[in-house]
Amino acid sequence: PRTAGAKFRALLASGETFENVAAHDVLSARMVELSGFPSIYIGGSAMAEYYGEPGWALTTMTQRIEFAGHIASRVNIPCVADIDEGYEPLGMYRNTREFERAGLGGIHFGDRRAVAGVNRGMYTENEMTDMIHAAVDARSDMLVTVRLQGFNDEGMARTLERGAAYAAAGADVLWFVPFNPIENQLQAAAVIDTPLMVQLFYDQPVSVALDNKVRIAVYASLVQNIAASAVYDALTEFRNTGTWTASAKGQRLGNTIPAEVRQQLLQTADHVARRERYNQD
Repeated sequence: PRTAGAKFRALLASGETFENVAAHDVLSARMVELSGFPSIYIGGSAMAEYYGEPGWALTTMTQRIEFAGHIASRVNIPCVADIDEGYEPLGMYRNTREFERAGLGGIHFGDRRAVAGVNRGMYTENEMTDMIHAAVDARSDMLVTVRLQGFNDEGMARTLERGAAYAAAGADVLWFVPFNPIENQLQAAAVIDTPLMVQLFYDQPVSVALDNKVRIAVYASLVQNIAASAVYDALTEFRNTGTWTASAKGQRLGNTIPAEVRQQLLQTADHVARRERYNQD
């Protein structure tokens, strides 16, 4: 298969569970590819951090398409991009076409409304199915993947009802999140005949997804967080010792970026103040 969408569909058709490893730039994406992983995830947080903003869907759709396309067009394995929130069917139709034109193998969007990082409740089932229909109509072979986010608010039964409706509307892959414990995925797999994806964490091998009937194991944000922490380590060493000796040799001090430093990096306090000023809390 030549198109990114066809490559992603071939992975699903294989019947195997496979990794979808997040990358945050071209070099990290190429490292994912060279390491032998079959697909790449381009998350909303990576896009936001590129622009130095919190992950509140503040980037424009043009910026998201450009960012994701820049990565996807420079690797030979398929990429799926989180397109964040804030859309309606006509916009979804246009944006789906643009993401596919940019070389993406899949797009990913959720059913929770969020404005400036504030939860505004769920899209209705009809609103979501209309947007899924629009995305499916607009694409040629790119995958449409949908994140279900209402488990904590609406419960298991209602979330599974939504999942069935989204699958009937044409969603190629479903992502139930948060759906803890992970064994809940088994119940979803038993009643919905659509491939599932799930986010795994640093201490969870891909076999966890396999054991719970999930086809795509997403490792989101880990590469970008580890890379950022390594830079923070190196700068901390230089500030404290006057040299870069340990960092230059690949040694890690074991630091993670403190929450208050990360907030400074993303200017979160400034965004919160503006959110309050404009009554978006």
